[in-house]
Amino acid sequence: MAITADYVVVAGAVLAICARALYPLLQPLLVRFWSPIRHLSGPSSASFSWGNVRQMEDNTALVHANWIAQYGKVFKINAEFGTHRLFVADTRAVSHVLTNSDVYQKPRSNTRSLMHTLGPGILTVEGDTHRKQRRTLNPAFGLAHLRELTTIFDDKAIQLRDILLSKISNGGSTSAEVNIVPLLHKCTLDIIGMAGFEYDFGVLERSDSPNELNDAMRKMFSTPMSPLDVMHNMLPITRIIPSKRDACVRDARVVMDNVGYQLIARMKADVIANAEGRAVEKKDFQGKSLLSLLVKANMASDLPETQRLTDEEMLGQIPTFIVAGHETTSTSVTWITYALSAHPEIQEKLRNEILASDFGDRPTMGQLSELSYLDAVAHETLRMYPPVPMLTRAAVENDVIPTAETWTDARGVEQTGVRVAAGDTVTISIMAMHRSKEIWGDDADVFRPERWLGGAPAGAAALTGVWANSLTFSAGPRSCIGYLFSVVETKALVYTLIRSLRFSLAIPEADIGVKSRGIMRPFRISKPEAGAQLLVNISAA
Repeated sequence: MAITADYVVVAGAVLAICARALYPLLQPLLVRFWSPIRHLSGPSSASFSWGNVRQMEDNTALVHANWIAQYGKVFKINAEFGTHRLFVADTRAVSHVLTNSDVYQKPRSNTRSLMHTLGPGILTVEGDTHRKQRRTLNPAFGLAHLRELTTIFDDKAIQLRDILLSKISNGGSTSAEVNIVPLLHKCTLDIIGMAGFEYDFGVLERSDSPNELNDAMRKMFSTPMSPLDVMHNMLPITRIIPSKRDACVRDARVVMDNVGYQLIARMKADVIANAEGRAVEKKDFQGKSLLSLLVKANMASDLPETQRLTDEEMLGQIPTFIVAGHETTSTSVTWITYALSAHPEIQEKLRNEILASDFGDRPTMGQLSELSYLDAVAHETLRMYPPVPMLTRAAVENDVIPTAETWTDARGVEQTGVRVAAGDTVTISIMAMHRSKEIWGDDADVFRPERWLGGAPAGAAALTGVWANSLTFSAGPRSCIGYLFSVVETKALVYTLIRSLRFSLAIPEADIGVKSRGIMRPFRISKPEAGAQLLVNISAA
């Protein structure tokens, strides 16, 4: 059969359409063949499925430090299924990537995973949609509202303190051993429930009672990702092959959506009832929680339609608040507890400052900010133990990332910038930046809050984070919108606990390890199967 010209044209058009449709899906796998970063040196891959990713989960600080010592501050690491990532620990390069958020966005695989789990919240959306959501959410995280929310922080801190004191008295001794991790997790979950959307999880007081939203979230995030889940996020078409985690996420989302829509509907009804027939305006921003302020702001008659969020977008903020609003804060307080337990002299100095303040059981946000040593302890802990030790971004277009220092590629050529291709992924090591001796001095690996008294250390000026020359809460347009919420909550919890209790390590410090799977948590080296834990002895102060 003769092949006509029309047949060739049609066949070519079909192939072009298929190639255009498949390219975005296959780009992460194909970019390695033409990307400029293929010429960089770096560690060899530990496995095809995970590359070097799993290596970075255990003792992140040491792994990154060893790589930097061997390959410099710019090199290549291996990721899932033979893909490559650019690893940077250069101050200028990090600043360039984080401040140019339209060029360097969250990798599509990460976004697909978060969207599948959380929905279209501020953590998952990009570009104009992210700017719209952030603009609408900003008033909820303002200073005026945080001053009011501090009472919730104080109330839950006192409740946790009383639970810990009861463990001492019920044990018939002057001290008790506790795993502080689950208690802080429950406390911060209760806080974000009330402060975030007026929902009472009640898990701190009624830990054995079922709670549908908490149970759904816990089941979803306790199910580990498999290589199939990674492939789902890289190539969405593979979701036709379901995984165990897919079923958990699906069931959890049904519960989250039902509860979320009920909360939004109730808050909308409250806004209409309180308006008493008049139009709601942006100046009417009042509410008891982050979500209620968001709902009211979104219903304002003088809000342009282009800035208004859909119900689906508002719904997406609820699991976002839960994940971002309690996981990182509970981990921050866990690491502060560890640091103070390992350094009793620093703990005593902090306690003396708190007791001398005479602020009572319920300090205000302003009073907490007056405690300079508490502020220094928080800064130093989050420098040494950032809850999120790494950030990942993907270039959406070709670019040259400038570097503060010259570096040498695998061919021995000195470079002053890094060329990246669209689709290249960049890993930013917050941990390496926070432990750099060039930035923090020779004692960078030493826990020393005094370095923050009188302001940030001079060398830290190169780190342009949203919070005091630190990358804990990132930098640039995609920095954490709730960083001040987390900082005030952290200080309120530490204030109350240290004021009334003494902490010491219940196991040898050498038995405490670090594991990073998104969030960096402590675990017991001799019992890794127990998961995240920090065993401490507590006694009344």
